Amino acid sequence: MFKAVEFDDAAIKRIEQAASFEKRLRLEAYLNITSQIGPFKVRPLLMKHALEMEYVENKLNIGGQPETEDLVHFLWVVRSTEESRTEKAFAKFAVKNMTEKLAKDICKYHSLQFLDLPAHKKSKVKTENFNASVWLTSLLDQLSSQYGWSVKEVMNTPVSVALQLLQQIRTRNDPKSAIRNPITQAAKAKELKKIMQNG
Repeated sequence: MFKAVEFDDAAIKRIEQAASFEKRLRLEAYLNITSQIGPFKVRPLLMKHALEMEYVENKLNIGGQPETEDLVHFLWVVRSTEESRTEKAFAKFAVKNMTEKLAKDICKYHSLQFLDLPAHKKSKVKTENFNASVWLTSLLDQLSSQYGWSVKEVMNTPVSVALQLLQQIRTRNDPKSAIRNPITQAAKAKELKKIMQNG
């Protein structure tokens, strides 16, 4: 007979903390809250900035091991509106302050911008890896057609907000679709694994 798994109070608290953190991240994107990464104040990544990163082939966006120039470029793109240094002075300061920890924090902040990115579905049809499409076009199209926004309005929307709205659109249009909460779900999976290991 199947028995439902019950989490103890400590596990429930850890899962609730993960859910709270996930909610805070989403709210920060809507409210355009400035965050701190080392000595840098940064804001949520906008759609147009994600496309700019794609255009210059920043490895944070296109994949691969990011180099210092990729990390510095991302910091420049998401810099606070209070930043007064020129791009050259900013880059020099960023390179001077780049540490292994800062690099990891930059990568983490970047990945959190894409928290609500839909799971990738693998195609059964084998195709050559020559994809010339712009990956954000579909998202831009869906937001424009659903809400009547102009391309300019969508381009000035934080990526995180756009992806949250995409989840809502999909949930509304597909009864089988549900809101993904990857951080909370990962916390639950971790607690479940502990239970399974401890018998």
